Amino acid sequence: MQNIKDNKGKLIVVGIILIILVFTILIVDFVRKRPNEPIDEVPEQPVETKFNTEISQLQEESTMWGLQDAINNYYNLLVLYDNDQVYRLLEESYIADNNLTSDNAAIKLNHDYENPQYVIEEGYYNKDSDVTYYFIKGYVIFSPFEGGEITYYDNITFLVIVDSKSHYVIKPLTEIADLEAYAKAYDLQEKTFEGTNLFKKQDTNVKNKIKIYLDNFKTLLSVDSRKAYAMLDENTLKNYQTYESFQFDIGDINAFLFTDYETMQQVQKGDSIIYTVQKYNFDTITITEQSPMNYKIGLEIKKKVPSAEDELDSELNQSEITE
Repeated sequence: MQNIKDNKGKLIVVGIILIILVFTILIVDFVRKRPNEPIDEVPEQPVETKFNTEISQLQEESTMWGLQDAINNYYNLLVLYDNDQVYRLLEESYIADNNLTSDNAAIKLNHDYENPQYVIEEGYYNKDSDVTYYFIKGYVIFSPFEGGEITYYDNITFLVIVDSKSHYVIKPLTEIADLEAYAKAYDLQEKTFEGTNLFKKQDTNVKNKIKIYLDNFKTLLSVDSRKAYAMLDENTLKNYQTYESFQFDIGDINAFLFTDYETMQQVQKGDSIIYTVQKYNFDTITITEQSPMNYKIGLEIKKKVPSAEDELDSELNQSEITE
């Protein structure tokens, strides 16, 4: 009796499995024979592009540092005589006008450059645009690695074009007196570039920025003292009312300048930021920044009042000299 019940149960299970298999085959066959129905596709939304031709002054700090790095990268590739990379970096019309190829670009453009340092002084661009044209003016210094005379060129201008994917090209420009007028008259066009040259903005902290400003000013004392004189603030100009008086004291000013300081204060005054740095002996430098890379330098040397001990040391030194 037990065997009959077991066999009956097995038959029921087998029957259920067979029924499931039949239904599965029927469903698959039905789906296979159905006519293909079109699938509703979601239409692609057109990507909105922005292309602005209005020219504004460049005042965004991280963009200026990024452009300065891009131009210095161009100069470094020239120093390395990397023809192919220089060729890939240059704008197409500049390549055509100068008959450049991937085999001769650096050779034709390098003029015995060594240790380049390009410094941006002003810039203009078409703000809020997917394709951005940056018109840049500054100066470049070449410092030989093994001594020798420093080479300095002023009013060096570049056009850097950045597309919507952050690819960029560089176009060296001839000397331009009025960069803003040149930028406003330039024929801006929407472009895209292929390649691996990606433009990146660069951030820096206040301490590093102050060091850069002071290093640049100190360099100008040597290579372009008139430009350095034009960077003095009103209070310092009271001590140097003529360029000749300033030039006479350049050696002392150069010795006074410092980039390591004990204290730093930062104050907003109108549209300017005033950075005041001070050493332990109360020597003070003031940097008044109107916009990135546009600043005035104030120099204030505090004479330390000699103590009794200092006076005694001075008298001893004097007696040793006379003996």
